[in-house]
Amino acid sequence: SPTVSTALGQDDDLVLLGIGDGMLNYWELRQLQQGSPPSRLSVDGGTDDWQLLAAGMASCGDVTALLPPSWRLSVADALCMVMAAWDGEMLPLAALPGSAHSTALQILKDATEVRPALTAPLPLAESLEGVDGLHLRGARLWAWLRSGTLQVWDLKQTRSLKRWRPIYPTTSPPAVLQSASSIRGVGICTARCTSEGSESCEHDLLLLGRGSGPVLLHAVIPASFLI
Repeated sequence: SPTVSTALGQDDDLVLLGIGDGMLNYWELRQLQQGSPPSRLSVDGGTDDWQLLAAGMASCGDVTALLPPSWRLSVADALCMVMAAWDGEMLPLAALPGSAHSTALQILKDATEVRPALTAPLPLAESLEGVDGLHLRGARLWAWLRSGTLQVWDLKQTRSLKRWRPIYPTTSPPAVLQSASSIRGVGICTARCTSEGSESCEHDLLLLGRGSGPVLLHAVIPASFLI
């Protein structure tokens, strides 16, 4: 059965995404409430090898490299739904265009196929390490590598922003700090501060992992990784 991998939207526009039977599956809120089967989109190349999936919304003008050339000018001011997957070797990337006010659910309903356009560059050594978590926010792709480091890509410039090992606050429980390098990742979330413009404003990175039990790690994102 399909495994739900990520969620987008809120309230009536909530959509859950999963992979199964070689396709992208999605459930809107009504389907979840009624226990209905998911809607499905075919994926060029299939999803049988996909182990992780992340999705997010971005300006189409920031992810033009993921769109067919014939669409790039016509959707420059629109919103795109961006997807990234980990298949055990590579990180395929795809974008589905919408309108300036589209929700993720509307974009999925209008789409006919998901066609990965590029793969995020991942050196062989890092690919062999493996990826435990993926996150998309705007034109940034985050990958939590099994070594405990993070690899970040700028999809607008189609370039890597190098690797970063998070520094966890000294206020974290000692057991967490001592075992941080051995924690296996489960999920990543970035959160923008609520007081934009404040000198004390920070951008947070939350990492959900598992060691001897579940653990939530927090770190401050370096300015060079922010959009």
